[in-house]
Amino acid sequence: MAEIITTIPETVDTKERWLVEYWANVEGVSAGRLEQAIGVVGPEMRKVRKEIKDGYRLAIRDDAGVARLAVKISLEKGGFGVSLPYHPSKNGWLHETPLEYGKAEFGVPLSQMKHYIVDSTVKLSMHMDGFVQFSDADGKKIVSGYNQELQKPKGIGLKAPYPIIVTSGPLVSGVIHGLKQCKPLDKRPAELFELDDFWHHPRYSREEDTSYNVEIFMFGSQILNKVRQDGSKRMLKMGLPFRSEFRFEHDLRVLELPHQSIFLGVIVSRFPPLNINPSGYVLGGPGLGGPGEQMRCIAAQYPRPDAILSDQNPISLNFTPSPKQ
Repeated sequence: MAEIITTIPETVDTKERWLVEYWANVEGVSAGRLEQAIGVVGPEMRKVRKEIKDGYRLAIRDDAGVARLAVKISLEKGGFGVSLPYHPSKNGWLHETPLEYGKAEFGVPLSQMKHYIVDSTVKLSMHMDGFVQFSDADGKKIVSGYNQELQKPKGIGLKAPYPIIVTSGPLVSGVIHGLKQCKPLDKRPAELFELDDFWHHPRYSREEDTSYNVEIFMFGSQILNKVRQDGSKRMLKMGLPFRSEFRFEHDLRVLELPHQSIFLGVIVSRFPPLNINPSGYVLGGPGLGGPGEQMRCIAAQYPRPDAILSDQNPISLNFTPSPKQ
């Protein structure tokens, strides 16, 4: 009689497909993601579990050949967070901006935007049930959250009456200027984008550009079977429907979100540098709005352009604890 297994092994032999499928189901990821994590940290589930729960760090190889940390993607219940904590700039301008999707290009006067300032790194928190906000990313608390009684964000955020579904372009984007000021990649795991991984945008990117555009797209988990393994990377070939008459084929870097019905795909391209602030970054989210409402989005820019904000009376979101009674 075959020996009855009474405990599930905590060390995963990837040749034992039943064991891979079992632990993938427990951790809420695909077998491919579990095997990727095993390839990074080894077969012990204690380490694999931590690797999956730690989220992702995205690094970019600069023109000098140095790999530098760029973006952090953290896991959150019902969503995820995106931040750029590796850049030294800490004084930020956050703004809420109305959008005009009927126009290919449009400008928005400062007077039509809502302005906020912070003195710390923020995180774009994406709650896929319909709430997007900026919250703290470096331990310095800022005003954030949602006031259920007043039915409005406490800080800067947008609430949609439906789950977030974005198929016309990136869900989140970040542009990094002055990558050389970001921290070099250490020995901990990261998704590294080499020069050969960059996508060339026919309109916006040139080989001599020194800034980088990181675009994050969302896809339904039902197409995870199309993901291929390329060494330590997981890739998806996909034509993206930008707001254009053309569709461009991309090789997206796949990032899974445990226990969620979506996963993320990332592309990186070069971007023109800024003349005013050669070092800094911009982080922005999707346009949201209810039926009949104008779509709006929120974004963060570092460093803060104090000169143009002097007449806008920005609201500080720096958290100040109430004095003890």
